[in-house]
Amino acid sequence: ASRGSAPPRVALSGIPDKDLDTLKSSVDKLGGALVESVTELGPDVVVVVGVAPLRRTAKLLAAISICATLVSVKWLEGACADAAHPVAPEPYRLEGEIRCKEELVDIGAALMRAAERKCFEGMSFVLTPKVDGFGLDVWRQILTNAGAVVGDDYCQSWPARELMRGAGAPTVVSCEADRRLTKDWTGAHSVRFESVVSATVQRDKAQLARRRGEVR
Repeated sequence: ASRGSAPPRVALSGIPDKDLDTLKSSVDKLGGALVESVTELGPDVVVVVGVAPLRRTAKLLAAISICATLVSVKWLEGACADAAHPVAPEPYRLEGEIRCKEELVDIGAALMRAAERKCFEGMSFVLTPKVDGFGLDVWRQILTNAGAVVGDDYCQSWPARELMRGAGAPTVVSCEADRRLTKDWTGAHSVRFESVVSATVQRDKAQLARRRGEVR
């Protein structure tokens, strides 16, 4: 972007509360549009990401899945503020390994893999009722972005094919709180919620195959 170009669409992810108002004001001063909802994200959106440490927010997971531009805060509060107009975000892209909870994530490599192929292409998922996180609708958006088919409702019995609109047997995304519900589901492949988050960030579908049966 440069002077005279279209105002940027900007999303904020993992920004500390104390800095949010300042960054929102910076977007407004640039004439940009602040993208608040996961469903409004697109490849044209510049996602400003807090990285101390990286937080696995719904916006981050969705942005990686659609190959949005992920940049450091320096793009918004440094370069754009100094120029008093939007500048090209590419020099401020997140690259290299960044600490994310207990793992290191190479964001640049993850985005390259996402551009080559959708992470969960050919897979289907259902979520059990007590899975923590973002809610079923947001998870459906994130996983659909990554190529998956997601059940229309929470899964409370097995088999769950009736939730899948004709898809094959899904992977069950569950948690310890739902262990009593899933323990007798013969033939169900279950993974922890945290494993799906990690696989989405890392763009590593094979992680889920290695972790099947985690909550049985």
